[in-house]
Amino acid sequence: MINLPPSTKFKKNKAIIEKRIGRQNFLLDPISGNIHTLNETANFIWRLAVKNYNLDEISKEIVENYEVGLNQAQKDAKGFLEKYIRDGLLDIVKPSGKKIPPREKS
Repeated sequence: MINLPPSTKFKKNKAIIEKRIGRQNFLLDPISGNIHTLNETANFIWRLAVKNYNLDEISKEIVENYEVGLNQAQKDAKGFLEKYIRDGLLDIVKPSGKKIPPREKS
């Protein structure tokens, strides 16, 4: 599990290629060759994360746009963001604006 305080901000890995085909959104990692398909909710979270929203702001946007409570929104957002940090699609941004590699909790 990655430590993600509510104020955590994110940045897209520069190598990642985004592509929309019809109603589907895809993220391609050219280094690993992996393709990630984003459903509507995952795409919503992705768009906010790469627009410099922090975890708390993303959770609140989920509550405002979907029929879920804040606790569920926080859990969903954190799960999505942790996965894409581990997969190398997103980086954590330090308050200074510099990217740092994710640290796994033991």
